Amino acid sequence: MAIKPSARRSAALALLASLSMPVAAMERMADAQLAQISGQQALFWSDQIAPSGTAGGTTDFTFMRSGLNVDLDMNLNIDRLQLGCGGTNENLVANACDLDIDYLRFMGRNGDQPGDPVTSDFKTRRPYVEFAVRNADSKTLREIAGIKIGFETADGMLGIGRLYGNGQVNLEHGGTCDTSAGDGSGALACHSGINRLSGNLNLEVSANILAGTALGDQSICFGNTATADHANCDGNPDNNTSNEIQDPYFQPVRGTRMNAVILANIPAYVYSGSLNGTTAAADLKENLRFIHQVLLDSSKSGDFFLSLQREQVAWPTFDKTGYAAVANSGWWMNIPYAAIKNASATVDLRLLDALSALGEGANLENVNLNQLPPDNCYGSVVFC
Repeated sequence: MAIKPSARRSAALALLASLSMPVAAMERMADAQLAQISGQQALFWSDQIAPSGTAGGTTDFTFMRSGLNVDLDMNLNIDRLQLGCGGTNENLVANACDLDIDYLRFMGRNGDQPGDPVTSDFKTRRPYVEFAVRNADSKTLREIAGIKIGFETADGMLGIGRLYGNGQVNLEHGGTCDTSAGDGSGALACHSGINRLSGNLNLEVSANILAGTALGDQSICFGNTATADHANCDGNPDNNTSNEIQDPYFQPVRGTRMNAVILANIPAYVYSGSLNGTTAAADLKENLRFIHQVLLDSSKSGDFFLSLQREQVAWPTFDKTGYAAVANSGWWMNIPYAAIKNASATVDLRLLDALSALGEGANLENVNLNQLPPDNCYGSVVFC
C-alpha cells in the first residue's frame, strides 16, 4: 500500500516535534539505589599500574594487563614440563631448567584429597596476561622486561610424578628403588616428579612422623608445640587425635632451580623413653621428588601465576594492594599458598642421636613422606 505525500509530511513533523521536546536532566543515584541495579560484566578487562619504588628497582615498571572475566576449569595431564633450559641461569645450576617436572596433573580436589579423575577440575578465576614495561613513556627506551600469565584465584590439586616399587628401576633417573634401608637412603630412586623448581611457595606442612626403636622406643614430636601426649605434631594433620589443636606449620620456600626444600628449626620434643622431656629442633631437607601432591585452596591461593622475566620483578597482586615476592630472572612460578597435608613417615632413630646433645638437634634428609601420586587416568588410558 502506498503512503501519500501528505502522510509523509505529517510523520516528519511529528518526529521533529518529539526531538524538540525538553529532555529531563540526569539525576544522581544513592548507593542503596545502585545496589538494586544488576548489570552484565564485560567479558574483557584491562588496566595499568604505574611505576613505584626506587628508580630501576623491582617495582619500577609500568604493569599493563588484560584478562577475561571468566572461570577457567581444566583437567590436564603433562608428561613433562620443561621451561627455561640453559640460558642465563646456567651460572647457578648447569645443565638444568628453571622448571622441570615429570608427569604433572592439574585436577580437582575433594577436601584435602585428590578429586575424581573424570569429573573434578582444577578451577581458576579471571585469567589474565600482564607485561612489565620499563620506561613506558619513552619511545626510544621503552622495553618489555617480563611477561606473566596469572589468575585471581586457583583451586585444585597438583599431582606430580610417579612412584616405583621395591626393586624397580627408575625410568626417569635410573637407579633401583630400595625401601629396605631404615634411614631412607635408598628411597629417592623410588620417586620421580619435580626435578627443578624456580618460584615462591608458602608451604603449609602437616605430617605424622613416627620414630623407630633403635634408642629404646623413643617417639619424636615435630611441629609448633612442646607438650606431650600426641604424636602428630608437624602442623595440624587431620589424623591428629590429641586433645590439643595445633596451629598450621608454615615454611616459605623461594629460589631458582631448586631440587630440594629445607624446613629449618622445626621444634622437636621427645615424649617417651629414656630421653622423655628433651627439647631440641629438627632440620628437614626433602628432595622435591618425594612431593607428589600439592593442594591449592582458592580462599588462600590468590595470585597464582607463571612468569618469565629478564631481571628481578615484583609483580603486583591481583587486587593491586601490594606486590608478590620478588621473581628472579628466568621462568618463575608463584604459589602464595600450597599445602602438603597429612603426610606420614617412619624414621630410624639413629638419625636422631643428636637429640641427646641439646642445642644440636636432628638433621633429617629425604624422609619418605608416603605420598602417592594421584591417579588422573580415564578408562584404559595410561598416564600415571
